[in-house]
Amino acid sequence: MSASSVSPPPPDDTSPQRLFFALWPGSAMRERIVRHQALWQMSVPAKATPAPKLHLTLLFMEGVAANRVPELMEVGAAVASGWVDFDLILDRACVWPRGGIAHLAPSQPPAELLRLRAQLAGEVERRSLPFDGRAFAPHVTLARRAQESKPPGIFPPLHWRVQGFALVRSVLGTGRYEVLGRW
Repeated sequence: MSASSVSPPPPDDTSPQRLFFALWPGSAMRERIVRHQALWQMSVPAKATPAPKLHLTLLFMEGVAANRVPELMEVGAAVASGWVDFDLILDRACVWPRGGIAHLAPSQPPAELLRLRAQLAGEVERRSLPFDGRAFAPHVTLARRAQESKPPGIFPPLHWRVQGFALVRSVLGTGRYEVLGRW
């Protein structure tokens, strides 16, 4: 796999960045997630995740200096060098009471997904870059502030053939995500 091109920031740019590695769905998978999202009974003040922002976060990194983004591109390339596609079944729809996150998740995360997350965390840690080290709970966020929202009772599981991952920047103050690299 090869990474998409990205213009590296100026070498002296130390402004903090909010970045994350993620499974970034293609258009067909994104559409299936959106159709699933429409099955929910969302309650006020739930705020649905816009379709272009739907993803599964693998590793969140806040406070990374912009001039260190090329190191994260190296991390992506290193982890992708041994890539093997895998299947992910999203078959659990629920709301976390704390935080009110409506989400779709695998009831049995595949070993390949757990290994991918561990490899990314290991490479980032080896470079002494900051990352969120909390326990990994793979999920796709469908809505926030959704404490009283109701998931569909029965739904067909979503089958995701995972063929790569991405490095994404959350552009502060804009609500946009910018894909920096794909492997």
